[in-house]
Amino acid sequence: MDTASGVTLSFTAALFWGLQAALAKKGMETVKALEAGFLSLCIGAATTLTYVTLTGFKAQLGWINILNLGVAGVLNFALGILVYFQAITISGASKTTAISSIRPLFAALFAYILLNEEMTAWLAVGTTLTILGIYMVSGGGLPKTNAGEELQRSLITRSTWATRFKGEALALAAALFFGLNPIFVKQGMVGLDEPLIAVLIAMLFGAAAYFPLFILGGGLKRLTGISRRPMVFLASAGLASAGANFSYYNALQLIQVMVVLPISNLYPFIAAVLSALFLKEKVTSAFIIGTALIFVGVYLVIL
Repeated sequence: MDTASGVTLSFTAALFWGLQAALAKKGMETVKALEAGFLSLCIGAATTLTYVTLTGFKAQLGWINILNLGVAGVLNFALGILVYFQAITISGASKTTAISSIRPLFAALFAYILLNEEMTAWLAVGTTLTILGIYMVSGGGLPKTNAGEELQRSLITRSTWATRFKGEALALAAALFFGLNPIFVKQGMVGLDEPLIAVLIAMLFGAAAYFPLFILGGGLKRLTGISRRPMVFLASAGLASAGANFSYYNALQLIQVMVVLPISNLYPFIAAVLSALFLKEKVTSAFIIGTALIFVGVYLVIL
């Protein structure tokens, strides 16, 4: 087992996922989340398909494999990507990545409920820390204004509350879809030696499920009006996504899941740094502490 390579690939996955969020946020300055998600997904799928084709990977697939990987693809690359990009548009890259990074918590809960895996004391402690971390990342309590404390509540409009709640709710929804995804991937990977085949199948099903949503949402009409600059950023986000999946699944082949998950889950920190440097997003001390609590909570969950 090549531990050093596995750790390096895990960190590379975190780097790519953090970069994907920052690139997507930059590309969505003039592009709606619906089109951004579609472009990113198509580029990622095309890149993975090209790599699999050129390297000549082959696999014996049964209908159970395809069915499970198809459901995983819809959850992760259609529903997950859709709400994830919308959350980035509303709440920013740093906050969205921090909240969506609780995906292993949902994965552990679903594994306990659906796969009858053992419930541990660490899961309860990790869950508590994760919830506290989300509260701190989200700002906790009311949004601050320049008015006095007594007037603060009256000055906050319903739209302010609705927008804030929507962004955080979408980030949680993304974590939910991303967390449920591994349950079906685990079933779909039975008998498969090459994980990239599984990634490709999931991406293709995800793209197929995303396409009707894209059409119904009017994305095709707006797609032709996208200028070159945001297109480059969104295409780069797709390449970053492909790189993250490639690194992540290869890391899982080399080292244990309990090592890969906490390292790859560093991506909110990377996204926060990139967002602060290049997107001018504000990173507060509460955000840093909250993100750290989420990381520790997730780590305890997967012990």
